[in-house]
Amino acid sequence: MKSWFKKNFHSSESCTPSSIGELEEYRLSMLKKLKYRKVSAFFIGIPIISFLFWGIFYNTWARNTFQLHDDEIIYLLGLSAFTISGLYYWAVKLPTLNYQHTYRNFHSSGLAETLNVEDIDFKKGKIPQSLIWDSLIVPYAHYRSNFHISMKYRNVELVVAYTICDSESGKYDFKGTFAYIEFPKEKFLKRTFVTEDKRKLEERRQEKIFDVKKVNLVDPVFKGHFDVFSEDQVEARYLINPAFMEVFRNMSYNHYPLSISFYDRKKVFILIPNLGLHLEPDISLPADHNVDIKKSESSLRHLLNLVDNILPREIMRDH
Repeated sequence: MKSWFKKNFHSSESCTPSSIGELEEYRLSMLKKLKYRKVSAFFIGIPIISFLFWGIFYNTWARNTFQLHDDEIIYLLGLSAFTISGLYYWAVKLPTLNYQHTYRNFHSSGLAETLNVEDIDFKKGKIPQSLIWDSLIVPYAHYRSNFHISMKYRNVELVVAYTICDSESGKYDFKGTFAYIEFPKEKFLKRTFVTEDKRKLEERRQEKIFDVKKVNLVDPVFKGHFDVFSEDQVEARYLINPAFMEVFRNMSYNHYPLSISFYDRKKVFILIPNLGLHLEPDISLPADHNVDIKKSESSLRHLLNLVDNILPREIMRDH
């Protein structure tokens, strides 16, 4: 175990320990590194912060005396702010992110067995935009996730990520789970999507990218909550059937505003607000602290149940 510790303590990369003891050892090493770097960053940051205040002082008083241009002052301030942000990332964020990534790798096999999924893999960053943009329900082009999970569930490809979207205007915020599903073969022919978010729908109309028409459904309660658009009215009624409408409507009580899109013949994308994945543990807590992993199991199980219930049974057959 000592050799394992020495090997990984001096590395900034995450790894996959084979036991909870090794995971705890790695956590302590990252915690020690975090504390050491915080002290180092403090002494490195003092002259930088002093330089920052010096730049502000020159901007307000000494600019005319030394004939220093505004753009030079802005450059100095920006450089100082960038350096301080880099120090914070190096000292605090990087050890924490490495531990969290290692924590997820360690628990991946256990989660796969518990949830009855295959090939579970944790990857850094957000779900690639190329997979989901054509769904037409992505809230904004600028969205962020620390990690995403890919897995096989009932022989279909499932990728999920806790995602945060902030609009530039501040009129729209999204915090919840993106769920991307891809079948191995074609399951529908045209694009159909359901959205409860009237604001985003109006924005899409203004962008003039619609080649779909509104579907007139017979359920007045569902129509009052959701807008359904499709390139094929008949296929839309096949996908958005009475069983789907009941489940989707019940889901929206806890996950408002809810949206789903069927597109590219075999892809499904679901926006599930207010659903977290809880796989970013606190580095100050022991590795055998089970609260995070239990919450993760519960959230992922809930997500899989939603996938089971939300997709029409007809398209889940004969993959």
